[in-house]
Amino acid sequence: MKEKQQIATEVMRAKWQSLRVHHRRRAVIFVSPPLELVTAAEAMASDQARVVQAWLEGGQMLRATDAMVLPIKADEELDFVIVQPFVLVGRTIEFN
Repeated sequence: MKEKQQIATEVMRAKWQSLRVHHRRRAVIFVSPPLELVTAAEAMASDQARVVQAWLEGGQMLRATDAMVLPIKADEELDFVIVQPFVLVGRTIEFN
């Protein structure tokens, strides 16, 4: 099980164009504030299924859809961390 400090060192930053390949394979999960990216990744890595499910149901974590990613510019830089097989991306998603 990965600890929060170790996961924090694995957070990277990349342009959306580099992360799109993960969206195409339906692996991107957005993590929206106030939930921290590292906290979400730690819960997923340690199989805290109930906690993760509550965040998914509450909208703090969202499986990326085509409609969600449409407004993201290709050169927008985003923080992300990989928790196989998913890529967690820190970004506030706004619904119209």
